[in-house]
Formats: sequence, C-alpha cells, structure tokens
Amino acid sequence: MLGKRDKTRRDWIKTDGYGAWTFTIKKPFYATVKVKKDGYEASYGFSVNLSKGNISHDSPVVITLRKKGETTFLVKGESHDAIRVFAPDSQTNSVDVFWTREDGKRQRYLNRDFTVAAEKVSGSNTWTVTYTATGATGGMIFTNELLYVAPSDGYQREVVLNGPPWPTYMYLRSRSPSIYSRVQLRQDTWREPDRGEGFRLITESWVNPYGDRNLEYDSRLETNWHVMDELRREAKAAIQAKRLPPKPDVLRRIKAMNERLENEKAGNVRSTRGH
Repeated sequence: MLGKRDKTRRDWIKTDGYGAWTFTIKKPFYATVKVKKDGYEASYGFSVNLSKGNISHDSPVVITLRKKGETTFLVKGESHDAIRVFAPDSQTNSVDVFWTREDGKRQRYLNRDFTVAAEKVSGSNTWTVTYTATGATGGMIFTNELLYVAPSDGYQREVVLNGPPWPTYMYLRSRSPSIYSRVQLRQDTWREPDRGEGFRLITESWVNPYGDRNLEYDSRLETNWHVMDELRREAKAAIQAKRLPPKPDVLRRIKAMNERLENEKAGNVRSTRGH
C-alpha cells in the first residue's frame, strides 16, 4: 500500500532470484509491506516510514519467511475469558480447548482439558497462576516460542507461574486418546477504583484432533468454510466418543464439496426454470 493513509494503491512486486525487491515512490509517504511465497509463511506485515531516508541498497528492510511443514486440519477454539477475578478473591476455572459459540450463544464446557487458578500475592504486584492438566496423560509446557510441532516430551502435570510477565503459549497434551494443542495465553492485570486489582486470562486454542503433534494449519481450507465446518463437527464428535477421527485428504474433501455445491446450485436453477 503506497501513498497517503487516506489515499493508497496496492502493487504486487515479484522479487529477483535472490529474493530482493525494490519500489520507488515520488513522495516520502508510508508503505505497508506484505510478502507471499508458496510453501512459506510471513505472519505479519509492517509499515515503513520512507521519509526517514534510512533505507538503501546497503541497508535494506529484511523480511524473514518461515518454510512451512506438513499441514493438517486444526480445530480452532474461540478466544474467550478463561478466568476473571479481583483481589483479594481467588478463582479456579476449567478450560475446554474445543470451546466455541454456537448459534450466537455461549456453549458450556463439555470437557476439562486443564484448570487454572489465580490469586493475588498480598503486598505485591504479583499474581500466582496455577495451571493443572486433567486426565491420566495430561501435561503442559509453557514458552514464548510459537511452535508448529508440539514438543515430544517435557510435559508437566502442574505448573505454577508468578507474574507479570507470563509466557505467551501453552503446549498441551490432554484427553484419552491423547491430542495435542497450542493455547495462546493473554494475561492482563489492572486496577479499578471501586473493585481493586483485577486479573484476566484470555485463551485461544489450536487443536490437532488426530493424535499427532503437528500444529501446522492447512490454510487451503479457508477456501471452503463448508469443509471446515464438516471437519470440525467430525473431529468433535469423535473426540467426545473417546476416539480419534480419521485424518482427512484436504484437497479431495474441498474438491468434492465444491462439486456438490455446484451440482446443488445447478439443480436449483433447473428447478426454478421448470417451475
């Protein structure tokens, strides 16, 4: 996006064989850069202030792309408040990594993948947050690293964290048969004049329902939400029945769904004309 913030244009520029690219702009306005390459991922875009004049051939802007691994379907749990408490009270809640809203209404937890307890440490700015995995095989690992394959070992049944600061991600092994998840954690603390100091934990999960540790999301599914919805419902039903669903052939499922939708559309047109 080149130009003024209220009047921009979008240009795509192909790099040379070394991955280098250049563009020029007549006036020193901002540019927002997004990079795409098949089989690679750049998880962010960024703005470049061209008016500073510190970008050159010898001092370029560098964007690092991550080579993607084998992809799979992941069930995405919605972002929501897992816990919200004001000192001096403490609170313990359960979290279901498959939690979603259905028909615009809140769906209660059907399973406990882990529990979280929060309590203010008296006389300090610190909160103690205790995470406990449930089930015989449950365990968790905390880190600030965004991993695309869950760790093979090192899981702990219970972890006590004192913060802020806190880690960004939990890698969770839960249920039976075991499934692996990446849970993004956002912990906030604040003070309200009438209620005192508060703590809130917001979680958002990415769940591999097939029993392996792959957490590399297959973005091809975003071309057809019907397939995503089918796979989500199949995975949840299987996990609730304490079994693992069969791993899907994503491209085959998308192709079959597209053909079905086209046939249904053609059938509706013929039916309308015949009527």
